[in-house]
Amino acid sequence: MDRKRALLDVFALLDQNDNGYVELRELKTTATSPTAQGQLEEACETLSWLDLDGDRRVSPEEFVQVFTFMGADMDDRQFELFVEDMKVHTGEPVSRESLLKRVFQSLDRDRSGYIEMHELKTLVGRVAPAESLERARGTLRMFDTNEDGRVSMDEFLSVFEFLGQDLDDTEFHLATTVVMDKLSGRQPLVLLDVRSDEERVVSVMPGAVPVCLQPAPAATWGYALAGGAPAAAAVVREALALTTAAAMPAAQPPVVVAYCSTGELGGVAALLLSEALKVTVYNMCGGIINYYNQGGSVARLSDGKQVQALHPGGQQQRAFVTRPNNYR
Repeated sequence: MDRKRALLDVFALLDQNDNGYVELRELKTTATSPTAQGQLEEACETLSWLDLDGDRRVSPEEFVQVFTFMGADMDDRQFELFVEDMKVHTGEPVSRESLLKRVFQSLDRDRSGYIEMHELKTLVGRVAPAESLERARGTLRMFDTNEDGRVSMDEFLSVFEFLGQDLDDTEFHLATTVVMDKLSGRQPLVLLDVRSDEERVVSVMPGAVPVCLQPAPAATWGYALAGGAPAAAAVVREALALTTAAAMPAAQPPVVVAYCSTGELGGVAALLLSEALKVTVYNMCGGIINYYNQGGSVARLSDGKQVQALHPGGQQQRAFVTRPNNYR
């Protein structure tokens, strides 16, 4: 893809008065804070790292230079999704194809460019652990139109475009959102943070309970629950009991959701905990980075105070955080 052209397209969306620069008042329109003061602070923070020459505005050259550097370690597919995320913050409608590409990338855990059997087993195992193998085989048969044992991006898009051909854009976006993230916001939540202590000390999703994973090369998914499955299950059961007790009497049962930085380890934890608890544990697709980019609030672990800071989980993932971030 032409990265410079893609970034200039985003710049044009931000430059609302067409004067050739992105200024503070235009950056305020992309802020996610619910208050005017918060929006101003976000815009000032963004301007501070985009404005390379200190003239209090952002030129096309500065915009391209900064985001080209941020995306230097991304392949073209990752960079394309990175640009689409930026467009979301400008209010630009997201196409069906872009939404589906995001879903595909969340499923393609090993970044091979294909969804393979082991990845499908992880996905359906979060929904029906006892039937994961058979369901994975059925899903593969539906999507794998050329019968090479894996699902390409084109095959994935073709099937979903066919399934969604009679839906208008609003209905289609809702359906895709459900695929990306099963959380409806209408049920009590038990949030499980499976990131490292170093990441969690910067910020967490409010109320999240820590559940640790440890490398286990001989295990099916390469990780095991630290302290053993029974101990981890006991922690989650206690959180479930507390959440249920605090919920409104008519509320539905709590939804249990694991998250990491980008969704990969969250998927492993969801699979392992579903097996240990014998209940469905979901993975938050895109992890806390996607949640934060979409305006989700995070709190400092030490005092619970809301902050605008997120540990990216690794140097290569730093560029995935598109919202202003005070973590250094």
